[in-house]
Amino acid sequence: MTKNEIELRINQLNTEAGNSLYAMIYFILQKGNNFEIVLADIDQNLQPEIATVWMKSMQENLNDDEKTVINLSSADNRKNVIYQYDLEEYTQLLEMMKNPISNETRKFDFRNDNFDEIFGFIIKIGLANNNFSIFRKNYPISLISKDKSFNLSRTGDHHRLVKINEDILKINFQIDFFIIDGLLFICNLNVLERYFNFHEVIKNQAQKSIEIIEESGLLEDIEPLKASLENTSFARKLIRITTGSQVISKIPNNVIIDYTKTNSVLKGKFSYNASGDKIVLTTKKARDYFLKIMNDDILISELTKNYYDSLAKDIIQTEE
Repeated sequence: MTKNEIELRINQLNTEAGNSLYAMIYFILQKGNNFEIVLADIDQNLQPEIATVWMKSMQENLNDDEKTVINLSSADNRKNVIYQYDLEEYTQLLEMMKNPISNETRKFDFRNDNFDEIFGFIIKIGLANNNFSIFRKNYPISLISKDKSFNLSRTGDHHRLVKINEDILKINFQIDFFIIDGLLFICNLNVLERYFNFHEVIKNQAQKSIEIIEESGLLEDIEPLKASLENTSFARKLIRITTGSQVISKIPNNVIIDYTKTNSVLKGKFSYNASGDKIVLTTKKARDYFLKIMNDDILISELTKNYYDSLAKDIIQTEE
């Protein structure tokens, strides 16, 4: 989905719903190592207001001409980006979130559940059969506990304050993920990597990339790449090689090796085996430059003839 397609989908839903727009809030509870989605039993009179506020937040999040949507497998250092999750593997919690929520989902119950067990919120917005969902991570700072603070609120007149004898749960309107038509979009990559055990997914996908590189026969020894799999940033670069590379399996090995020997940026950065038909990664710098080659990150300007290290490369189609 492009950003324009997402905007169109959201605006169409908003128009179709009109005054019937609703919002349902679900809590993702974490009890030990187990997660469960439960329904927050919220006054129906509040639902239109909640829906309107979250719909506005969603539209504002998309209302930026500079913001783009790219595949998560192509993640780079760009900041103003929404990532569409395109990897084959999901963590258990991500799989739970993106699947439709059952109508039999139980309600949050203060007899068995606590606010401090809330891992995150799912806000389902729209109509019964036409909706999208937003995920927002919950943090301890969002819970104002009656046992840990003296909470006051204004009462009827202009002067009187009274004590609040209940815990207070705050939900702000930032969007970490959203789900439309079964597709998962990531607005906050840090949340995905920090709280969803996503490193294991990255490592598994990167391992597949290493296998493809090994099959290409371009490297004398694949171990220097395997040794760096625990580094999430490095592993993500490996994934980009096999999901979006214009080099691996497309450019002959002898052409790549000649390029490393003659390019003014790469000359002297690599070692080679005795027959000269394989690259040997003897240093961390060589390993990093190898990834740049595989991802075609070393570009030259036709205008200035200068070389650039470019991560964000959106291919521009030229007119015939």
